[in-house]
Amino acid sequence: MPERIAILGVGRVGAALALALQHAGHQLVAVVDADQQAAARCANRCRKRGIVRTVETLPADLTLVFIATPDSRIQEAAQQLANASRISAEAVVCHLSGSLTADALSPLAGQTKRLASCHPLASFSSASAGRRAFKDIPFALQGDPSALQRLIPVIESVSGRYFFLAPEKKLLYHIACVLASNYFVGLASMVEEVLKQAGIDSLEIMAPLWRSTLDHILQQGPAQALTGPVVRNDVDTVRHHLQEIKTGFPQFVPIYKHLGRRLLAVARQQSAEADLSRMEELFSDEF
Repeated sequence: MPERIAILGVGRVGAALALALQHAGHQLVAVVDADQQAAARCANRCRKRGIVRTVETLPADLTLVFIATPDSRIQEAAQQLANASRISAEAVVCHLSGSLTADALSPLAGQTKRLASCHPLASFSSASAGRRAFKDIPFALQGDPSALQRLIPVIESVSGRYFFLAPEKKLLYHIACVLASNYFVGLASMVEEVLKQAGIDSLEIMAPLWRSTLDHILQQGPAQALTGPVVRNDVDTVRHHLQEIKTGFPQFVPIYKHLGRRLLAVARQQSAEADLSRMEELFSDEF
């Protein structure tokens, strides 16, 4: 029996999910958003204009609800669903947060035990993502086993990939995601600023370096992928870097040193016998 699906919150991720579910042949019967225009745009893109609803007017025969609101509003959305009594005991309710567990849906525990978290491991920077936005994107699943059993075929239809998380590991997982994505954006912003001072106006020239580095990391692991002055123990180059950074970008000094200390640890995995003591001195707070 096909799922009858509603999505609460049609921002970047929710709108992309609605389109992907519609394209995969699922019965998308309702979208809800405090921004009625956003809900209408989502419905129009799915070519189902009659699906814009409020929580209070959701169909009573829903079998699967995705809550795609910001993390800070997930429990509020669950409480609104509970107050409206629109969820049956057989329905699955799932939120898309990367950091919160299924416990964020606890206001619904009196109506259904089928509660889960389902986080797509990708970055959505635009609400205009296409119908294949989730193709090959892994989903991190956590929650009630019967809920996950129902979710898996839906996820397979839009993505094909998923893995399971223990609830006590969810926050660690999310820290890794933030480091991999958001903190990388921060580093890219630093790269852009330094490049501009070097007279280079485009980040695009770094694309081959980033791609090759990522390929090496995925193929060999971080320790074997590391190249550059730290692992070569090129003390003079790093000293010159620090002198230039102190002059032109003093705000970057702590970041350069902190990441340098991390690179030292990685370099020692490549060669435990190497004497990196002089390099270590450069990354100390005293230098």
